[in-house]
Amino acid sequence: MIQIVQDRGIARVACFCDVCDEEITNADGAMYRWNTRGAEFPVGSRDAPSFYHKGRCAESVARNKNAEGRGEIHPWMELRVFVIYLAANLDVDLERAKESAKRLALI
Repeated sequence: MIQIVQDRGIARVACFCDVCDEEITNADGAMYRWNTRGAEFPVGSRDAPSFYHKGRCAESVARNKNAEGRGEIHPWMELRVFVIYLAANLDVDLERAKESAKRLALI
């Protein structure tokens, strides 16, 4: 899940694993998933993404879903693309946003 963390007097955005609840600090070692609720995911459907460390955490989710036998489809993508897709969907000027964040001393 994405949360705001108070860190030494500065609020920062952080991503936490929905399995182990530890902070995800490297996008290459993580993924996000969503639930299509069966074979259909009609236009206009929405679902909150879940965030996982690759490996043990993601495998744990897959095992639990298979054990439940619900036949749900859980597509996933690398976490590193999440920020890019989100920025594109919000029409974010990445260079301008980076400069604004530097001025605010958030990164």
